[in-house]
Order: sequence, then structure tokens, then C-alpha cells
Amino acid sequence: MSLRWFWDILALRDRAYVRFNDLPHIFEWGLLIVLVVALLVGAVNGLVGLIGDLRAAPQVLARQQATDAALGTFERWQSYFPLSPDLREPIVKYLEIGIDIKYDIAELSTPFVKPVRAVFGAAGHILSTPFSFLSGWMGYTLWVLLAAKILGGRAHLQNMLGMTALQFLPSLLLVLQPIPYVGPIVSIVAFVWGVLIYIKATAVANGMLTLRGFLAVILPLVALIALILIIVPVGLWIVMLRTF
Repeated sequence: MSLRWFWDILALRDRAYVRFNDLPHIFEWGLLIVLVVALLVGAVNGLVGLIGDLRAAPQVLARQQATDAALGTFERWQSYFPLSPDLREPIVKYLEIGIDIKYDIAELSTPFVKPVRAVFGAAGHILSTPFSFLSGWMGYTLWVLLAAKILGGRAHLQNMLGMTALQFLPSLLLVLQPIPYVGPIVSIVAFVWGVLIYIKATAVANGMLTLRGFLAVILPLVALIALILIIVPVGLWIVMLRTF
């Protein structure tokens, strides 16, 4: 596979998807893509987190900064919606108690000194990233495959997984996530780009038009939302009947 091939996939060109769909061992190729992207993203974000933990301010200073920030936000809110002293004092007290609890937990003694804890935390983040990628990818793709079959698709599971793994290529942008202001933008771009690739990959894998691929991708989500909209009112109705 060449960089030009990957670029054609990112550009949503049909010929690139058809070529990828014809690869032998397509599931293994897809799995490799997911693992490489996940490890790169996890490594960059884990390293940034490690540097931040090692450079973090002492707990006493961090506690004071958090308290000042919370109270400052509350006071600004108060300038628009003033509260009576009877309400203001308990709220301020609860804010201070909540922050104290957070930092009291962080200061609990552990067998490891701070740098070692930070290194283990970064390693855990790096190693857990592939599992989060894999679980979401495989779990949702099973439902999409079922929806595609209902719509006349002909993909098999390994083929479907291999093709939809291409959605993770734009996730390489997430290495820029720690950059202030840039992070949220690249997250949105990577998500939307990944969805478009997922739809194209689903359509090609199942030999169907892009519109049907789109329907196959969103049907599981629509079904889940509909199920929630049914279960929640019914559950509330049952609770009310039992209450009264």
C-alpha cells in the first residue's frame, strides 16, 4: 500500500475503496490500521499528559488556584443573578468543600513517588487507547452489518471490519488535540471525516449505493434513540403507577 493510495481513501475516491476491498487478508490490514493510529494518538496524548503531570504545580498552590477560579466564576455569575446572603454562603461553602475533597483524594499516600505514578499513568493511557478504538469499531460495525444485510448488502464480517477500519485514518489528526484552540477543531474534523469514510466503506463493502450505505450506518443509531424514547416514558409511567 502506498501513501497515494491512503490519500485517495481520504479523498473518498471510489477506486481506492474498491482496491482496498479486493485485498487478501483485509481484516488484518484493517486491524493494523486501527492499532497503528490508536498507538500513535495514545502515545502523543500520553506524553503530553506525562509532561503536564511532571510540571504540575504543588498541590497546595493547585488547590488555591482551583478555589480562586471556582469562586471567581461564581462571583461573575452573581453579578448577573444576585443571590441573597442566605443562599450565597452555603453555595460558596459547598464549592470549597468539593474542591477540598478532590485534592484530599489526590494527596492520599501511594507506594510510588510522583514521577513514577505519572509514568505509569501515561503508559496506561497509551495502552488503553487501542482497546477503546477496537471496542467502538467492532461493536458498532456489527450492527451496521446487520442493517446493511436488511438493505440488501452482501459484505461478510471480516470484509466489513477491514473496510470500516479506514474511518480511523483521519484520527491521526488527534495528535494535535493537546494544542490549545486547535484541539477541538481537529477533533470535529476527524470525526466528520471519519463518518464520511465509514459511509463510503460500508457502501463499497456491500456493493450498494452511497445513500444505502448512509442508511445502513445511521439505522442502528436511529433504532437506539427510538428505543430510548420508548423505554424512558414507559419506565416513568410504570414508576408513577407504582407510586400512586
